[in-house]
Amino acid sequence: MTAPAAPGDRVVVRFRKGNGAPADWRRDPTATMSDVTGVLEHHDDTVVTVRRDGETLSIPGELVVSMRVLSDTPVRISAIRSLEWAAGRAWPGLEQHTADGWLLRAGLGHSRRANSAVPVDRHATLNAASVAAIGAWYRERRLPAMITVVERVIPAAHIDPTTLEMPTAVMVRSLDPIPGAGVGLPITLADQPSDAWVRTYAGSRDCAIDVDGWRSVLCAVRDGVVGFASVEADGELIACGRAAVTADGDGVSRLGITALWTAASRRGTGIGSAVTDRLLAWGRGQGAESAYLQVELANTDAIRLYRRLGFTRHHTYGYHTL
Repeated sequence: MTAPAAPGDRVVVRFRKGNGAPADWRRDPTATMSDVTGVLEHHDDTVVTVRRDGETLSIPGELVVSMRVLSDTPVRISAIRSLEWAAGRAWPGLEQHTADGWLLRAGLGHSRRANSAVPVDRHATLNAASVAAIGAWYRERRLPAMITVVERVIPAAHIDPTTLEMPTAVMVRSLDPIPGAGVGLPITLADQPSDAWVRTYAGSRDCAIDVDGWRSVLCAVRDGVVGFASVEADGELIACGRAAVTADGDGVSRLGITALWTAASRRGTGIGSAVTDRLLAWGRGQGAESAYLQVELANTDAIRLYRRLGFTRHHTYGYHTL
């Protein structure tokens, strides 16, 4: 498989096809390549099951050559760039600069999002001039020259997609309410995260961690508003999430939900869904017209959850250090 996929994703599966009927697919020296496009129902090493036009096709795993995940609906490249503008403004770091169509961000080295360059203009590309400009800006700040390689915006010929770090799906949904279940615990919203919130996001309980530095990066937003959700039980943080409302490249207000986390002992109880619902409601109150979130492609459990919450795949990206 060329990319992680989850049930419910639209995929193109390429496989070897012999001369027999589908039920008799076998390895055949005369086999040709064929493609099937549909909704993934199941996949493992033995079989890939795809639903297409009301029928279900099961392809033996040994015949599968590749599987590529598609956006749930056709998406223009301009729409991808526009959404990346909103995401860039929602995680701008502490310094920003534009060069050759790229938005460069630096935030003390805290998080990839706040310390990478993202292509937001239709002229953005990877050539000698842009690589030099991006590299020089990050060297001045003693940071790696990391770029966000956005699907279709940066052609695959420029960066081998199999080498990307943290391949991630961007998922979107409207802000029409979807009834959700309560969890019996209060979800608080604040304009700044607590120390426990910061340490949880940073992945460390170390008291020596740069809490103030991390907090400044987490609270940064460009021409927008940001909020932090928390759920506590017995004095401990058991779930959290961050939301920011910023304008996309077309001036439309978008709600970006990030940093969703639930304690391992509480997963599967509906807390993550409840936090997401609370942040969606907050975004509606802030005037956002739609929502997006980012989830690593390898996190198939989270992708299934977000699909249940009404999110669909929009595009993907990964990180690359020049």
